[in-house]
Amino acid sequence: MNRLAIVPRSLLRTGLRRLAVTPSRPHLVLPLLTRAAFSTTPIPAAKKKASREAAVASAAEDAPTAEVIDFDAQFDKLESDIARIADRLKDDLSKLRAGRADPSILEGLDVVVDKAQGDAVPLRDVAHVVTKGRGLAVTVYEAANVKRVVSAIQIADLNLQPVVDAKNPQLVNVPLPPPTRDSRDAMVKQSKDVGHKALDALKNARLATHKKIQATKKTVRPDDLKKADKKMEDIVKKRKAELEAVIAAAQKGIMEA
Repeated sequence: MNRLAIVPRSLLRTGLRRLAVTPSRPHLVLPLLTRAAFSTTPIPAAKKKASREAAVASAAEDAPTAEVIDFDAQFDKLESDIARIADRLKDDLSKLRAGRADPSILEGLDVVVDKAQGDAVPLRDVAHVVTKGRGLAVTVYEAANVKRVVSAIQIADLNLQPVVDAKNPQLVNVPLPPPTRDSRDAMVKQSKDVGHKALDALKNARLATHKKIQATKKTVRPDDLKKADKKMEDIVKKRKAELEAVIAAAQKGIMEA
């Protein structure tokens, strides 16, 4: 019969303690989560400067750029605009001299050559005008345009009555009535109105150029700005005197007709 061995109580306690501290399975070691480190070291001066320059460049791109113009080109445009004003003035004044045998009063009239399309050309392109006594003689290049030329003269508000020559169907005679005192005064008044219109157009051309010059205040030196403004005023002053001379000559011609 087997006998159970009797183990002293002290040994039994010692064995139980050892079992308690000995792990039955290995411990799991988890990695520690580390907090991101923030450096308190100041940013180098070179990096700060580069950052400021980048910000300034970005702001410059977004900001509206100041207008830069070529002053000489503006003066050329001003001269061109005034030349057109002068041409229009001379053309308008020539239409008022209906009491004189002046071919120019007819040469600029519009002649409708195609009613369906509404195409019109200056009378000088389809006929030749010369003085004939106290009247005008219009030689039409093509027979098909005779009626068109006659119609253009009749509707031009010149108080003229064109007559087709009995012997030459392509010749149109335009007798001019002798001017009266009243008709002269009326034409002088009309010439003043035409002159005022031209001078107003000159003012507008000057104003447009002046605005262009003033728009460059932030991009040019003050002295250059003053020089450009003065040159513009000199051009306007000179051309204004020329326009006024044209108006005065037209009025004198009307009174002497």
